[in-house]
Amino acid sequence: MYQWQQPKAVSHLRIGTGRMQISFQSAHFLGSYPGVGASFFLPRLRGHIGLYLALTGARINVEDALFAGIASHYVQSHQIEKMQKALTDSDFNISDDQVLGIVNDFAVTPDQQELINKSTTDTHLSPLREVQEADTPSYYQRYALQGVAEPTHLKEHFDNINRCFGQPSIEKILEELRELDSAWARQTLQRLNAMSPSALRITHALLRRGALCDSLDECVRTEWRLKHRSWPDLAEGVRAFDKDKDGKPQWSTALTHEEVQALFQPIDQALMIPLLLNQDHLKNTSNQSAGTAAGAPAAPSRKF
Repeated sequence: MYQWQQPKAVSHLRIGTGRMQISFQSAHFLGSYPGVGASFFLPRLRGHIGLYLALTGARINVEDALFAGIASHYVQSHQIEKMQKALTDSDFNISDDQVLGIVNDFAVTPDQQELINKSTTDTHLSPLREVQEADTPSYYQRYALQGVAEPTHLKEHFDNINRCFGQPSIEKILEELRELDSAWARQTLQRLNAMSPSALRITHALLRRGALCDSLDECVRTEWRLKHRSWPDLAEGVRAFDKDKDGKPQWSTALTHEEVQALFQPIDQALMIPLLLNQDHLKNTSNQSAGTAAGAPAAPSRKF
């Protein structure tokens, strides 16, 4: 299994600012799961933070993102354009070390970060204050933030996150939270109980699979399979949060373990649009199309 480590290469540069907010709301809003490759990068965060974020929809800021490994550097918002100019004005053949040096010149050091945390010049309002001060809060603000943990909490609760979200099933996670019975555990338990039971189990299974995948390509293909499958809570989530906007989804009974696993079974290529992830696949698909157009027999279907 992939082990988290502090990124060093330029290809791993991920810049966060004091205004960044990250949250995965799929399980709550659409009875769904985090996509766009999340099953690859979330399991590769520090400890079991990735699964915690995917299941709870907890909102985090730049300090949390640095701790989790989502961000590699913190650059204050007013410094972003200056950093971009320094990079674009640099020599075309600049080395990786030189790029990293430029970013480090603008990045906040731990000592500077402590001082910034005491001010409000580079941070957003808290989630709850946003709701209170917005003239016409969106349904996202009204419903997504109910019971959500305030940002800058990952380090404080890291041991308990690992204890609870390192469990092999949703049932065990809930059991561990009930046993812990701290303020954070009760808040997290309340949050999970508001989610789609099926979506929680699908997300849990997806991230466990993602942790064992060797490439982003493999993870995206797995997510692609799920996009071609359906379960009752998908429609209910759209109704509650997108159509009627009442914010009161009536989730169905949780899918069984067997039903969840069946969602991940390969799909015939004939039943889905080809997934063009790389040039080789694109070339093969083009050749198949050309052959079919010329009257040649169609190539055997692949399993995705």
